[in-house]
Amino acid sequence: MLKKFIDPLDRNKPYNGSNAFYIIRYPEILLNYVEAINELREPYTLEMPNGSQVTVEHNTADIVKYFNLIRHRAGLPGITEAVAADRNKVRELIKHERRIEFACEGRRYHDLRRWGDAMEAYNRPISGCNVKARSNERQKFYTTTILNDKLTRRSFSYKHYFYPIPKSVLDKNKNLVQNPEWR
Repeated sequence: MLKKFIDPLDRNKPYNGSNAFYIIRYPEILLNYVEAINELREPYTLEMPNGSQVTVEHNTADIVKYFNLIRHRAGLPGITEAVAADRNKVRELIKHERRIEFACEGRRYHDLRRWGDAMEAYNRPISGCNVKARSNERQKFYTTTILNDKLTRRSFSYKHYFYPIPKSVLDKNKNLVQNPEWR
């Protein structure tokens, strides 16, 4: 049973719509910031409304600091400056951390699309627990099983990285061209 989003005070009562539900959590802000810093190639300066300027640059100390805030909160070991110096390694750590931190929160699909990993992730068989295991074979339940029936097949092609532009919009502006593979 998933314990996320469960308020212990409301466990034995029917839901009446009184619980506040968050839209974005602080770990998402931290991971987004770490990902942005990691992907920066050159410093970026932003003009603030009060006239001051803020410059953001690839900084391994910030990557370590903000990534470790999430890891240490969960009682897990953090990363070091040596690890943070390798952009590809940090990218893989961020992908792994987002997969775990936001499990069952509906973020994975959009993360995979943003990273360009959706075709690889969705065009392979789904694996899961062996739900056909009998009660006297409890250990078999935890055996990874590949699901190969029609209901579990997924496909993702290049065109799914883009939404189609509605025909009504294309008709209004003749300079627009439909997104790739959408006709």
